[in-house]
Amino acid sequence: RKLNFAQICQQEGLSSLYAGAGVTAARNIAGSFMLFGVNYAVKHSLTDGRTGKPGFIHFALSSTAGSVASILVACPLDVVKTRLQSGNYAGSSAFRIMADIAAKEGIGAFFKGSIPKVLSVGPKLTFSFTLAQYLIDTMERLS
Repeated sequence: RKLNFAQICQQEGLSSLYAGAGVTAARNIAGSFMLFGVNYAVKHSLTDGRTGKPGFIHFALSSTAGSVASILVACPLDVVKTRLQSGNYAGSSAFRIMADIAAKEGIGAFFKGSIPKVLSVGPKLTFSFTLAQYLIDTMERLS
């Protein structure tokens, strides 16, 4: 049975629409930190020693490393967010859910779906981040 917006708000409360918002923010912060941090570290460790300027291959490799790191770091919080939003853990905190997952399913459960996510989201993130860095670098050289 499908519910409209008003029925959902009436039955579950307006706050149910924001279930997992804090965990989502934490996931996005951690993921962004890894994307930009690993990208920077890898790009600068691979940069051509003669010119000091990164080339396209540097952008591609650093974007790939940053994308994979970002997805893997965000994965545990994504699992917690999904459990929070499922409704099966009503009234539980994110920390309680993490403890429950670790105790009942083991640490590996935090990485459920990580390989498909790396294989599906990773290339898109790598492509867009590589292209953005390359275009920014090209425009800076032209100006």
